[in-house]
Amino acid sequence: MHSAISSPFAVEAHAGLQAIQLGISMGFNSLAIVGDSRTVIKKC
Repeated sequence: MHSAISSPFAVEAHAGLQAIQLGISMGFNSLAIVGDSRTVIKKC
């Protein structure tokens, strides 16, 4: 689906970004984004 994304790390980070963008566009004041990738969570 996204051939430009090469690693599982990048896929999870991109999914988190899309979740944030969706929440903003829907007008939410706060979001709780849950993931299981320890590397992504640490880098965020």
